[in-house]
Amino acid sequence: MSRWGKAPDRVIWNEVECGDYSADLPLWEQLALERGEPVLELGCGAGRVVVHLARATGRLVIGLDNDDEAVAAVWDRASGGLEADAEIGDARSFELAARFPLVIAPMQLIQLLPGRADRVCCFACVFEHLEQGGQAAFTVVEEVPSLPEGEAEPPIPDVRQVDGWVYSS
Repeated sequence: MSRWGKAPDRVIWNEVECGDYSADLPLWEQLALERGEPVLELGCGAGRVVVHLARATGRLVIGLDNDDEAVAAVWDRASGGLEADAEIGDARSFELAARFPLVIAPMQLIQLLPGRADRVCCFACVFEHLEQGGQAAFTVVEEVPSLPEGEAEPPIPDVRQVDGWVYSS
């Protein structure tokens, strides 16, 4: 929920699609603790990883997203002294003053970029923003596992109810 009232729809959809996913958080925590601060997260959305890492590690974590509503949601969630921030920018062409010991891209951001040239531009930006000896970590899914026939049900959709509306992925 934003300080201006109802959360913007793009933030709600980001929360429906990504907000409850936590299987990757221990890995990002481990990397952040090993590498130092600040940590840069590409495609931070409404702050699922940024806010979690700042809370769990006490380190400065900066998110980057091209959605101004998502960035505003991170700012809202980081208020109260949390070491988290966010910047509006494109993962393919960002320019930040800081250099980072760790740059992460959770939730298949790299695969969501439209094509090879876009990924190359993103990797070049990441390289320019890494400290010497820094590390970049990206989530990439090689293939979606199939369910054994008759042994399991497909996962139920993620659902959120906000102000009387039901959002379902």
